[in-house]
Amino acid sequence: MSRRVRVLVPLTWALAIVAPLCVAATASAQALPHRTVLTVHWSSEDFTVNPIRDQAIRKVLLSRADLAVDYYAEYLESDRFPEEEASLALRNYIAQKFRGRHIDLVLAMQDAALQFVLKYRAELFPDAPIIYLGFWRPDASPSSASVPMTGVVMGPRYEQTLELALKLHPLTERVLLVAHMVVPEFDRTTRASLAPYAGKITFEDISEKPLPELLAAVKAAPPRSLVYYIRYSQEDPGQVHYPAEVLAMVAEASPVPVYVSNESYIGDGAVGGMVDDTGGLASRAAEMAVQVLSGTRVQDIPFVQPPRVPAFDWRQLRRWNISESGLPAGSSIMFRQPGVWDLYKPQIIAAATLLTLQAGLIGALLLQRARGRRVENALVNSEAVLQASNREIQDLAGRLIASQEVERTRIARELHDDLSQQIAGLSIALSSVKRRIGPGAKDIGDLVGDVSSLQQRTLTLAEHIRNLSHDLHPSALQHAGLVAALTAHCAQIEGQQPAPIRFAAAGDFESVTPPIALCLYRVAQEGLRNVVTHARASRVDVRLARTGDHVELTIADDGQGFDAGERRKRRKGLGLVSINERVRLVGGMVNISAEPGKGTRLQVEIPLAAPALAAPGI
Repeated sequence: MSRRVRVLVPLTWALAIVAPLCVAATASAQALPHRTVLTVHWSSEDFTVNPIRDQAIRKVLLSRADLAVDYYAEYLESDRFPEEEASLALRNYIAQKFRGRHIDLVLAMQDAALQFVLKYRAELFPDAPIIYLGFWRPDASPSSASVPMTGVVMGPRYEQTLELALKLHPLTERVLLVAHMVVPEFDRTTRASLAPYAGKITFEDISEKPLPELLAAVKAAPPRSLVYYIRYSQEDPGQVHYPAEVLAMVAEASPVPVYVSNESYIGDGAVGGMVDDTGGLASRAAEMAVQVLSGTRVQDIPFVQPPRVPAFDWRQLRRWNISESGLPAGSSIMFRQPGVWDLYKPQIIAAATLLTLQAGLIGALLLQRARGRRVENALVNSEAVLQASNREIQDLAGRLIASQEVERTRIARELHDDLSQQIAGLSIALSSVKRRIGPGAKDIGDLVGDVSSLQQRTLTLAEHIRNLSHDLHPSALQHAGLVAALTAHCAQIEGQQPAPIRFAAAGDFESVTPPIALCLYRVAQEGLRNVVTHARASRVDVRLARTGDHVELTIADDGQGFDAGERRKRRKGLGLVSINERVRLVGGMVNISAEPGKGTRLQVEIPLAAPALAAPGI
């Protein structure tokens, strides 16, 4: 029970609050006085401008929430029926239709409608103010001086369209004028407005010709001509041709552009002209009506005459090849046919977006594919390089092992064939000396000669052992220094071959570290070994020099040389590999230059700040 109370109490409060508001709103709506507004249009309901005007008036009047308006529109068809009969018929119809209803305001569209309203105002709507839309200001005429009236005046102003047409076609020489006016005042005003142009161009007035002759004259229009169609209406037996219908015939027959001064004619074949904004003028008249219904005296609202605007038919602009860029600013382009972009803008944007995304994805995939191929090629190349490096290392290791075995064989052969035989011979000789110096020794002179021979053989054996030890490890390098070691080594090699070896040293080599010194010594050993083995030289120059923070060793000969390019293509010899590796470990560079028949030059350059990797036993 308590829950129901808690629900019902707020609902009751809500009803208590909302109900008075609804009643107040209803009372307010009922309190607004209903105003009856009547618009009298000239011609029939389907006349070109009438639907446009009526719609504009309804939109303004019925959109005001502060006004309760009952709006009606009636049509004076004096152009289709005899004027007097049409007026009486409409008068009787309005009197019967609005019997017992007060008309608060009347809008008269065009001059014929205004004459009808003024004629029957005292009978049909005696105290109703009038809003007028037409060509002339009627407030100065005796029949309308005492009637409360204001409105929107269009005025003929036909010269504006002619001026516009001549600007768009500056080579124009002749203008065919079609201005068949029923009202004499219109005819006089029309020709007066065009009179200033009579001396500039040739006017051919064909307004009074019957329709067939008029169409024939238009069809025969010469080049550099224009047709200015203002109005033409002709009644044949049993048929009435309205101005818009005649315009369509004229435009179809004309070989030159047709210009008009009436907005309702645009669309029937005319290019365009300076025209009144039909809907805008009607809206302005409706706004005046709203002012009057809101309490403003109609006498306090002045007549207005809005400026005309340039308007064109897009289809005719294309037909006569008239560029839109040459039109006056603010021109209204009517009947523009939408292009592909206008018709399918969302679809085009969606398709373009999709294509862009697809293109981006395809581009990304292609980039990824290219990147993958580069990585794959790099891996393949790396693998090939690695395999080649492995093969080279394996080959080098095999050659080093073979070289070690050769060197061991040589040392073993030296020990067995030379040193071992000499020691064995020395042992036999010592045994012989021993026997001879025993009891019974006779010839002391022969013994002395044998001892001297043993001494010489012992010295030779010591020299061989020393040379073998020197080849294995140069002790002179450690004790006497690099220059002395190289001097001794060059002298030793010179004794093994006929070519002289000239050694020269320039600079201070005290700061040369042992690893660098050993490297240079081994390079000299290997280089001179190659000279002795392959060069067949008549002169060998060895030069050791210090330049700044570097030390250079150069070995040059005038021997048979070789093709350096061909040698690079083939696998390098073990000696050159050894030289390159030794120099690389101490951070140096090797340069070998040679030509067949012109000798060989080996140059090594090593920085004194050698890397820490260099070991004393390099």
